[in-house]
Amino acid sequence: MVFNLRKYKYLLVLILLTCITGYIFLGNNKEQPRLSLPGDSEPQVLGEWLAWNEVNPQFPKYSTAKVTDIDTGLQFNIARRGGTYHVDVQPLTARDTEVMKQIYNQNWSWKRRAVVVELENGKKIAGSMNGMPHGGGIIKNNNFDGHFCIHFRDSITHGSRKLDVAHQMMVMKAAGVIDEQLRLSSAQQLVLIFLAALDQKEESIFIKTTEPGAYQNLLLLELQSLESMKVIDIQESGDNLFQVRLRKQLMGSNQQMILEKEIMTLKKGGQWEVTRESVELLLVDDQPHNPDEKA
Repeated sequence: MVFNLRKYKYLLVLILLTCITGYIFLGNNKEQPRLSLPGDSEPQVLGEWLAWNEVNPQFPKYSTAKVTDIDTGLQFNIARRGGTYHVDVQPLTARDTEVMKQIYNQNWSWKRRAVVVELENGKKIAGSMNGMPHGGGIIKNNNFDGHFCIHFRDSITHGSRKLDVAHQMMVMKAAGVIDEQLRLSSAQQLVLIFLAALDQKEESIFIKTTEPGAYQNLLLLELQSLESMKVIDIQESGDNLFQVRLRKQLMGSNQQMILEKEIMTLKKGGQWEVTRESVELLLVDDQPHNPDEKA
């Protein structure tokens, strides 16, 4: 049987063109990055987990930096005005103050937020800021009455000269090392981070520090009614059991409750966790009374 190529030449040309087009298309796909589509998550900016004694000389007084808020991605510029054990800084301009206030939902707050601080030398460092103007400031016309604080790994407060657990927790978050540090934490350290997560309403860290279960989602709703949960004292009272004294305040209330609670921990998968029973007891309303001391 003789095969008539002339009869099928157009079909052969079509097949050949299809193969060439497919090869070019696949080849180009290997070279080109995937297009960003609406709803795609952007890669999170993380900072270096650098200790305060290394940060301090690289961020001298009167130098500037750019702050990126981890949760929102919003950025603003600052200048360092002072600070011995952490940095005291100010927004550089009124526009920078406006962005910072947007990060705090238009309400100044002591709430800690995970940030990345980009220094003049280009180094990006994990930090934690509060959002409350206080003390003095030297920049005029920036619409910010005073300064605010940024902490870094192992920095301490100017008042107590102690580590602020909430700030350190946020520094870990900004550096992307929270999971690793939770695994390395002792039972008492884990409890303190858990309580800081409650106080700061850091839901993801709350989940990471507690015994897994569907109850966690229900308690996240209870967490929304909490204004603050401050640690006054913590003592180990038994194997993996801690006696804590707390100052608790609910949203919309000026009254504070002093609580005496026991928190039990257990170790699963190489990490300490707060038990379900302990979490539920902490979020149960107690009878308020007027405390004499201040945290």
